[in-house]
Amino acid sequence: MLQVLASGASRVNCEQGAASRAAVCHAIGSATRPIAEAYAKATGRAFRPLSSSTPHRLGGGAVIVTLADDLTDELVDAATAPGAGSVAGFLVGRSLEELGAKAAASAAALRRPLGNTPFRLELCPQLPMGVVETPDFALCGRTSDAAHLRRLLGRGDSLVSVTGHGDGIDGDLGPLVLCPVDAAFAAEDRPRKPTCRVSGHCHRLHVGRETPAFAEATLHPAAVRARAMIWNTCLGWPSREGFIDRTYGAGLRLAASPALGALVTTASIVVAAPASIDRLTAALLRGMPIGDAVAAYNRSPQALASGHRFVLFGDPLLRIAPKPALINGAGADASVIAATPAAAVPSRRPSRPPLSPVAAAPDEAVLAALAKLTSPHGDEASRRSAFAGLTDALAKGGLEGVWVRASKASTQCERPCPHCGSPSSRLTLEGSATVGQRLLTICRRCEGAADTPPAPRFFAHLDTAADWRLRGERPRAGGWLGSLVVRRCEPFTTEVEPWPADAEGRPRATLDCGRFSGPAPMTLAAMFQAQGELSIFSRPLPAQPEEVTP
Repeated sequence: MLQVLASGASRVNCEQGAASRAAVCHAIGSATRPIAEAYAKATGRAFRPLSSSTPHRLGGGAVIVTLADDLTDELVDAATAPGAGSVAGFLVGRSLEELGAKAAASAAALRRPLGNTPFRLELCPQLPMGVVETPDFALCGRTSDAAHLRRLLGRGDSLVSVTGHGDGIDGDLGPLVLCPVDAAFAAEDRPRKPTCRVSGHCHRLHVGRETPAFAEATLHPAAVRARAMIWNTCLGWPSREGFIDRTYGAGLRLAASPALGALVTTASIVVAAPASIDRLTAALLRGMPIGDAVAAYNRSPQALASGHRFVLFGDPLLRIAPKPALINGAGADASVIAATPAAAVPSRRPSRPPLSPVAAAPDEAVLAALAKLTSPHGDEASRRSAFAGLTDALAKGGLEGVWVRASKASTQCERPCPHCGSPSSRLTLEGSATVGQRLLTICRRCEGAADTPPAPRFFAHLDTAADWRLRGERPRAGGWLGSLVVRRCEPFTTEVEPWPADAEGRPRATLDCGRFSGPAPMTLAAMFQAQGELSIFSRPLPAQPEEVTP
């Protein structure tokens, strides 16, 4: 692979070479240095070792060459931090061999002549429709023909954008599930395994991994071929410290795939509406370098308000469409392209039905229960009945089943996660008039970590050993309700218990839930109601390996 990279050095065009000379190529770890040096030579960049493992910001079109295991959350944050100019791009692999193949493919994509604009494929699994297609565009929904969708995703000469559920391990493609299961997945033996790796059973499709039905309903990430892919999902690139090792995931497979010129995806749990990425895709189709386009999106008012950022896996200098000679009489530089309204771009796209920014309509029963539990009025029997109903919703759907889904994030700020202490997004949710304002804390490592009033009297902290600790002012005897919900994946069961009281009648300050640990991940949640406040705390925990190799 190093020879392949070196052989392409003279074939980078002059315009790209001028831009790349102003950028650099970094390596993380001594083992990746030969690949990074070869890539720098092939793309006309200067090579420099990374000066800090926790830089404040990485940008300027830099490329960071690294093994996936060495890519920290801090480096991802530095590469996605809003700022002027281009974002940095990562070249990653699970092994040096895979990393070398990705670097060679990235260098080849950078110097490939572009004779036409790419075919545009937009996949929105929440749309109740099939495939609507023109010669240069396809819009696909959840009832698309699976075989046709496979062909579209494998075209190669395309810009693919997918907006739908995904956790970095698998993803919703409408009639298909994006799934990384293959021989390498089965052979991998890391401690933090996904549930299906332990059980052999797919909980998305409710079939065995070895069945024909599973093969028919899944698409391997390697089958996606495109000039670039935007995976606008809940979480495309999981934290290195996540409860499931991302080595098992589809996100890493896409990021390292030589069949993709570049991958643009999420590294924190905030989902942008499909319409919000229209300007990003329009800029790419006008020939803007992908690093500039992603940077412009990350610093846009909409992205800043919602806390949504994209991370780039690929070379920031990559263009997926020819650069127009003139736009409104000026050179087609990044500032002109960014300022051009999306509506000014000629397009033969079919119109897309309006999409809701949330996944589902609010559950009226849940809203009614929330209103009763946050009201200073009402009798004890109604309060207990509402709490039992909400506990049932928590057991069936997790924290997201209790969240007021009709709410919108009006503000966003960085706060520590109540469980792991990492920086997390704290979204202000404007609920119904009867429920009032609530805060949703979303952590990259702990996912949906808390759903609380703006100033809760106490917090529940859960560590990775499954020990709960209540911090703050615990309610007095007789004035509180509490429940513990355990959602186990193997065996697939849900258990609900009342939160125990201490000798004084207050909620017990510590609770050991290690007895629920098993060979697959699980989610623990605790819910408390007291003095007109309802607080919910939740955290997924990694699998407890049966045997740990020294």
